Amino acid sequence: MDMPDQGRTLKEAQRVLRPGGFLQFSILHPCFAPPHRKVLRGPDGITLGIEVGGYFDTGEPRLETWQFQTLPQEERESSEPFRIPVFHRTLSQWVEMLCAAGLIIEQLQEPSASIELAEAQPILADTRIAPLFLHVRARKPAAASR
Repeated sequence: MDMPDQGRTLKEAQRVLRPGGFLQFSILHPCFAPPHRKVLRGPDGITLGIEVGGYFDTGEPRLETWQFQTLPQEERESSEPFRIPVFHRTLSQWVEMLCAAGLIIEQLQEPSASIELAEAQPILADTRIAPLFLHVRARKPAAASR
């Protein structure tokens, strides 16, 4: 997802697939991880909602700075954050790119943590409100029979 021309990559994947073969990938969910995302929590730390904005801002890439929040504090203090370019696309743009590549969408999944997992790993509780990832499975059509 973090490349300037996802459509070209999907076309190349379709080209090298055997007829009937499939491509499966996961991306940050375009609807719930757009340029602006903020988790809204109550005073008790419980996730109340997800604030999103800039969904249609698909122009120039932006540079984001990341550091893994699950690292122990001493490791976070001793490691530099890393920067990645982000090329946001809308859900409809992803569907258009898959179709333009000649792929047929078979399945879309929006994973969510179970109640038990969200309680055990609070960082995953946000996925009980809105999905963070979108899993896609698309197939190259089988060769036409003669």
